[in-house]
Amino acid sequence: MKSEDRLNQIEPLIAKMLIKLDQTAAKVDRVSEDVAELRVSMKRNSETLDKHTDILFKQTDAISFLLENQLSTNKKIDNLEIRIDRVEERLDRVDVRLDRVEVRLDSIEVRLEKVEDKLEKVEDRLEKVEDRLDKIEVKIDKIDNRLDKIEITTDAILTFLKNKN
Repeated sequence: MKSEDRLNQIEPLIAKMLIKLDQTAAKVDRVSEDVAELRVSMKRNSETLDKHTDILFKQTDAISFLLENQLSTNKKIDNLEIRIDRVEERLDRVDVRLDRVEVRLDSIEVRLEKVEDKLEKVEDRLEKVEDRLDKIEVKIDKIDNRLDKIEITTDAILTFLKNKN
């Protein structure tokens, strides 16, 4: 076989190989472009993820703050209930004292004038106690209203947070 014949046989093979090489280079270029687009997209997604993460941290802080305030409010309510219980105990003691006064009044008719004076004093005390009770009831009503508002606000916040997610 002559060198010219060999060259004629090799030329089509080299041409096919060059065509495949060009096709492969074109594919590499397309893949490189796709990779570049993916990098840009990943960068955008990463930035978005960072923003969402920041938002989540802020919301977590807000929820923690609200929960701490709720716990504080609960402690205050517990303290108020303890104080109310003490007031009720004092009222019970006053009731016991009043019962004693009534028994004494029944048994002591001779000292009626002195007892009437004492009764007026006891009635004054009762009025003061009733005034105090009225004030306590007003305060309790205010506390109930505040608790209702806190509960509504908490429900609204939870609903808002659920809707956000």
